[in-house]
Order: sequence, then C-alpha cells, then structure tokens
Amino acid sequence: MNVSIIIPYKNEEKNIIYTAKKILEQNYKKYEVIFINSNSNDSSFKLLDNFIYKKKLKNFRNISKNTLYPSDSKNEGIKLSKYEYISFMDCGLKFDKNWLDKQVKFLKKNKQNIVLGNLFSSASQSFDKAVISQTWGLNRLINVIPGTLIKKNLLKKTGNFKVLRAGYDRIWILNVRQKFKVLDNKENILKYRDKSDSNNLIKLFNKIYLYSYHSSEIFKKKKFIYLVVFLIFMFSSVYIHLMNSILVYTILRLLFPFLKSKKIYDLCDLRTLLFLIPVGFIIDFARILAFFKKLVKSI
Repeated sequence: MNVSIIIPYKNEEKNIIYTAKKILEQNYKKYEVIFINSNSNDSSFKLLDNFIYKKKLKNFRNISKNTLYPSDSKNEGIKLSKYEYISFMDCGLKFDKNWLDKQVKFLKKNKQNIVLGNLFSSASQSFDKAVISQTWGLNRLINVIPGTLIKKNLLKKTGNFKVLRAGYDRIWILNVRQKFKVLDNKENILKYRDKSDSNNLIKLFNKIYLYSYHSSEIFKKKKFIYLVVFLIFMFSSVYIHLMNSILVYTILRLLFPFLKSKKIYDLCDLRTLLFLIPVGFIIDFARILAFFKKLVKSI
C-alpha cells in the first residue's frame, strides 16, 4: 500500500523540520510527502527546502500554491498526490516512528478504507490545562484529520474540504461518519508537541474569536444556544440580582471541565483551578461576540 502524506503548514519555522524528521524516521517507507505552504510569511518554506535539498529527499515535495488555510492546502495536496491512499499530518504534533505502519496494518486487518486519527488532549502547563478542559475536555481522545488514513477514491465522494479558516475539520469528520464505516485506532495516538499557542487571555480571546467567527455558519445550533444563554444572562442580571447570575455562571463553568475531562484529578492543582473561571469567561465572551457579529452581518 503506497501512501501520499499531506502536511499543510503556515509559519511553522519552530516545527517544520521536527515534523519532516519524524516522517523521515517512519518504519513504513512506501510513501510520498507533500508539504503545502499556506501563505507563510516566516522562514518555514526556506528551512524545509534546504532540509529536502541537503537530505536529497526525492519523495518529499515542498509546494506553494497561494493557499490561505489548512483546508484548501489539503485540497491542493490531494490534487497533487499520486498514490491510492491519502494520509494527513500537522506540524507541531508528536507521533512515533510506527505511526503510519500501525494505521496501514489496522486498515488491512479490518478490511476497510478509512481509519481516523486520534489526538490525546493533554497539557503540561496550568493555563493550557484550563483551556483544554473548558473546550475539548482534558485527557480525552478526540478524532482529528491528522493521522487519518483514507482511500483516495472515498475523498471524491466526500468532496473537497470546505475552504474555511476553522470548523472544516469537524464538519468533514461528521460527513465521513455519515457516509462510510469509519474505524478508530485507539492504539495509535497523536499528542501536541507544545500546547502553548494561547498562553495568555488576550491570545486566547483572539484565537477563539477567529475560530468562532469563521466556523459560525457550520455550527448554527451552538451559535443559537450561545446567543440565548447570553440574553438570559443579561435579562437575569437586570431583573434579578447580578451576584446570583455570576454565582450560577461560575458554578456551571467550574462543573463543565470536571464533567468532560477523563482524569479530573489533573484539574485539581491550585493554579489550574484559578485559571478555570477567567479562561471559561474569555471563551464564552469571544464566542458570543463572534456569533453576534456574524448574525448582524448576515442581517
């Protein structure tokens, strides 16, 4: 089984060579690698070009097609791929040297045509633990596109990835689950190399705001729920007592991480507990503003 590995990247000078080396170390050697530059403005393209040249890697390609997002970069990678099976990877993820071999063997053993990637939502820093626990849930396995292995002809049935900055991955996974029998190899796990891209409240607000704004058309139910909750909170703040509303909100935002996280004792250190409420508030505030702006714009 020959595999085309597609890796979109943008401004990944800290991770691009790490990822290239991890692919090069794979025990499974029947692959080509297509790196797609998503309009980077740092040195990542040049770094990768030099790495490929020095190592004389004939099965590695570094492509610029003026794509903007991971979604359209993946679409370009699929067009350029020459093998029957497609796999995806992202920069900044940790995976072992048997990653591709495990996915190929798992697919063959189960006689299917798609196995999804799995990301373990771990973090080492207290702030990152709070962020993950208030979104995905801490220490959970999450199905993701990176790590996924799929027969190329299935991608014709799913259609191209929606050209969006955010949210395209979740809608694609839902679409795939509806159309095909999907395998889930829980023995082959990806982890973040360094989960610190939103290591303060301002960066977190900007990231959540952009993600929510660009994905609001996909997650219409969530947008509606957030706006309703916001209006209820505003109404209760005026007509009841502000402190009661704050208390209810605080309790709910404290409960959410413990209900969603698999290993709740990891949330019990003091620094993480102190971050839970401000992080939760910033996430909600950013989402409400993004969804509200999108609603106003659509009107």
